[in-house]
Amino acid sequence: WTTTIDSTKLHFLEIHGKPPGFVELLPKLFEWRNQAKQHDVPLFVFTMMRDPLDWLLSCFNFFCLAIRKHTKCTSPASISGLLQQARPDPQSRWFCFMNTIMAVPNQTEPDMSSCTLHYILPLLIENMDWVGFLEKYDESLLVLQQVLPPNVTLRFQKRNKTRQTKIKREMLNETTTFFLKNSMKQDYDLYNKLQQEYRLENVLAE
Repeated sequence: WTTTIDSTKLHFLEIHGKPPGFVELLPKLFEWRNQAKQHDVPLFVFTMMRDPLDWLLSCFNFFCLAIRKHTKCTSPASISGLLQQARPDPQSRWFCFMNTIMAVPNQTEPDMSSCTLHYILPLLIENMDWVGFLEKYDESLLVLQQVLPPNVTLRFQKRNKTRQTKIKREMLNETTTFFLKNSMKQDYDLYNKLQQEYRLENVLAE
């Protein structure tokens, strides 16, 4: 969206819906940065991460429960269905191959051998001004408030409240939890290393 506040024009672009994977998006990020530099316009690029298990549950609850009739999800709306849909390191897959985060019938499995932590992590650090974490959402609001003009105040209102049946973390037994977390080891390594790299105190000190 675009808005003007006290003669200050702001453009906010959200990559959402059916976005390209991060690697596919990189040339466009380079182009935006070059244009911003040429026109002396500030540009701030950020993304949000989430605990991998919570992310997986949210993704399954949305695509296989909430909007099931509009998706290709054919798995049962249950924990067994979650296990059918779960694929190794889905967030890493988004960075390299967008359309492989959940199981889709007759989909060709990509070669993930090149989609390693050592490949993804430097690309993120080099191209993201900030990586926030859903569990620390207030920190990202503070960071954005730092980069926005002083006459702009951010407010957050949760709108996606639902009473629909959902698969929750506490419904998973110890064996299932261990299996899912072990299948997302690279995602957890990425999540933890990014938390070490992007700290609120470092932004506030600048």
